[in-house]
Amino acid sequence: MQITSPTPATQRNRRFERASEPVAFQLTARDEDIIRAVGRNRFLSSRQIQALFSGSPQKILRRLNGLYHAGYLDRPRAQLDFYATAGSAPLVYGLADKGARHINARDHETLPEHDWKRKNRAAGRPFIEHTLGIAEFHVDIISATRNRPNIELISADTLIAEFPKAPVTHDKAFMWTTTVRHNDKAASRSVNPDYAFALRSAEIGRRCYLVEIDRGTMPLERAEYDQTSIARKIDTYIHGHAAKLHEKQFGWKALRVLFVTDTEQRATNMRTIALANLTKNPSLRRLFYFTHAPAIHGKDMLAHTWIDGNGKPQTLI
Repeated sequence: MQITSPTPATQRNRRFERASEPVAFQLTARDEDIIRAVGRNRFLSSRQIQALFSGSPQKILRRLNGLYHAGYLDRPRAQLDFYATAGSAPLVYGLADKGARHINARDHETLPEHDWKRKNRAAGRPFIEHTLGIAEFHVDIISATRNRPNIELISADTLIAEFPKAPVTHDKAFMWTTTVRHNDKAASRSVNPDYAFALRSAEIGRRCYLVEIDRGTMPLERAEYDQTSIARKIDTYIHGHAAKLHEKQFGWKALRVLFVTDTEQRATNMRTIALANLTKNPSLRRLFYFTHAPAIHGKDMLAHTWIDGNGKPQTLI
């Protein structure tokens, strides 16, 4: 009988099929940290996990394979169409029920312990890619501060713990809702950033940032202001800042809003079209910094030159 090698499609599908028999797998402390990191970020690619954790990249891949087959992590199947076009892209991992139960038992957390398989299967490619874009920023800022002992990275969780008043929900802790006036009409608008962090050192004090990760799918402007757009999002930040919501909700004296988009041209258009059409006030325009993802991913984000709303170069420190 002739034995044939699996077709590429079969090989891709096998990446998303767990071992039919229970696997012998002993959790390590680093394995638990990996499960926690995946749970906090919703999805992480194997490359992002390798960047977050020390050790041999190949050994981390082997541990990830074990965590998947032992049922602690999941591999969302929306990757199948990505593998069909991108070859051997890094696998993406999500939390599985067993991983959630283990972290809850170890850390006394209150993660949902059921239905992760359905949620991971229901997650579409756009959602996964946006989530990975947020995670990429998280990895880059950690990498940038890792070798700078004089710069402290303050996480969103630490910032939330210092709020004047605890937020109702953790996932909307940095959301603000304000009244926006447009064409003599007033409306309530909300904006919820993708990421938040602060940097602190003796030289700079503390600088707080909200981050918007843009994949180029939202229109810059729309004829109807009620429809979502980059301009409406920026306008909501402007009005919220004018109402000092950053002081009232977060206890911050100041902040900057970082926009990270897909191309340099779109970053320029955000600044010269969407923002420029909303305000000519230099102090309000200085609230926003713009860049594009390829300029910062895998590079030293703290050395990177952002462009503020006035077209001036800026750095985060």
